[in-house]
Amino acid sequence: MGEVSIPQAAELGSVLASITPGKCNILFLDPVAGLPSVKELDWGIDGTCTVQVPS
Repeated sequence: MGEVSIPQAAELGSVLASITPGKCNILFLDPVAGLPSVKELDWGIDGTCTVQVPS
């Protein structure tokens, strides 16, 4: 939970894929002050979901 950049997310996915035998899915939660509702960010990284949530 916290802010993450696209390159950081891609690197984490790559590292996890190299050390886990199966498929790995990653969920990032990014708390944003004043955000009225949940918002999904599509970064185009397979197996990775990033969601902005109200803080």
